[in-house]
Amino acid sequence: MKDILRQAPFDLDEEQVEWVCNTIDGLTLREKIGQLINLQILPGDEEAIELVERHQLGAVTVINFSDPDACRSVIDAARKASRIRPLVSADLEGGVTSGHLTTTFPNQLGCAAAACLDTYGEALRMLSAELASLGVNWTFSPVLDVNQKFQSAIVGTRSYGSNPDLIAQLAGLHIQVFQDHGIATTAKHWPGEGFDDRDQHLVTTINPMTVEEWTAVFGQLYARAIDAGVLSVMSAHIAFPDYLRRAGLSSIELYRPASISRHLNQTLLREQLQFNGLIVSDATLMGGLESWGSRRQWLPEVIENGCDMILFSPSVDTDIETLLEAAGSGALSQQRIDAALARVLGLKARMNLHRAEAAAPVDAGLIGSPAHKAVMARLSDLSPTLVKDVHGIVPLDHKVRKILMFKEENVHPLGGDESFRIQLDRLLAAEGFEVHVFDPQTDDLSICKAHDLILYVFAQESQLMKSRLFIDWARLHGGTMPGMSRLWWDTPTVFISFGHPYYLYDAPRVPCLINAYTPTPDIQRAVVDKLLGRSRFTGKSPVDAFCGLADAHF
Repeated sequence: MKDILRQAPFDLDEEQVEWVCNTIDGLTLREKIGQLINLQILPGDEEAIELVERHQLGAVTVINFSDPDACRSVIDAARKASRIRPLVSADLEGGVTSGHLTTTFPNQLGCAAAACLDTYGEALRMLSAELASLGVNWTFSPVLDVNQKFQSAIVGTRSYGSNPDLIAQLAGLHIQVFQDHGIATTAKHWPGEGFDDRDQHLVTTINPMTVEEWTAVFGQLYARAIDAGVLSVMSAHIAFPDYLRRAGLSSIELYRPASISRHLNQTLLREQLQFNGLIVSDATLMGGLESWGSRRQWLPEVIENGCDMILFSPSVDTDIETLLEAAGSGALSQQRIDAALARVLGLKARMNLHRAEAAAPVDAGLIGSPAHKAVMARLSDLSPTLVKDVHGIVPLDHKVRKILMFKEENVHPLGGDESFRIQLDRLLAAEGFEVHVFDPQTDDLSICKAHDLILYVFAQESQLMKSRLFIDWARLHGGTMPGMSRLWWDTPTVFISFGHPYYLYDAPRVPCLINAYTPTPDIQRAVVDKLLGRSRFTGKSPVDAFCGLADAHF
């Protein structure tokens, strides 16, 4: 056990090692199991704090917080309820997923499109300081998934793109900056997503690559993240059948999710890639794990088969009893409990959570400060990408006064307030344009003739619980027959996506497409500036926005 703690990425000194070992020796079995659970906390969830105190849980994850003071208050309450300070995690992927927990910034695909390591690094440094000011010490980022299947509704804007070298470069910077500033990072989603266009929130997804193909892509991505010192890896509800087939498995066992696979966690990640840090499961509330069997059956397997921490619980009381029963029957071994606990406590020691001085107050005014907003605005301005403009519509001709706008946006299931909605109509109206937003219930497509420009504006970031992102023509145009009409042959037309970058699959011949990746206010304002010629489009597409379609270039 001590060797685990002394080696990378923990690299603990003897005082830290002794604290971990002495703490383990002083815990009951029930308390040990409590330390292996990471509980989700939403705003106003007082019951969660009671559960932290009753079971002495090892970690909490803050979700859907937009008020920094409320978030700090909840984290302080979790600390006070804990005899061993908890790990406090959050999803810092950017965009709607991160919401207003920090100063808003582009999602990973938008950050990749900005193509400026210096600005991205500066933004990461500021974000790490903001997390520390909240009391967050662990982020479930960066995402190492690869945009291979453009139909995927869940990978798209959460990934750095389709180029593994670019993904590795940006992920390495993310890991370095956050961890240099006291925030543990997490590489996800192990063993690699993006080659199945389904969503593991709904179904166990499959990595269909051969072992050789996987080694050249995800093997290299995770190896580089491990070399960069990443402190944790999130084991996801993704199967890797070719690897398991070569390990001698067959039938349904080929499709066992990584989160409960000893072969993928222990043999491939620990032994072959030599990752010694903490393995956290992806959320155990997801359909990709629920699809495997009953929670009572697989919950002990999360720990027994290689994960060190269980992410989220529908009932902590029930889960604790299930794990205690499994420990009593031998289905969950004492050896795995102690090894998992060593890494959980090892991460706490690595983050200095065992030392009183770690709780020293930090600047609470960083989030949304002028300096931080300026950097995020600069990153946002670099992001929008002019993918195609075959008729030279952009910048807009000075004769354009009347604009007809079609809107399509989704409400993110984890939040995203009004500021993440499409505001382009109001921004353009403030510039003096007459903007009419098409109402499919009352308007007719014949009103196109009275307008100088048509804008289709989409705000659909990658999001859970949405199997497909596509252009719903009937909904946009107000019916089946109108849905078949294409308007750009008679009126200049621009598509603008503040999210999903693959709309050319549904509209390959649209003459002008702008991918802006994220619907934050900064990015929407940046797009207006670029439409009016006040600034240039400099973003570089991190994916094939043409979806491999030859006709989409015309």
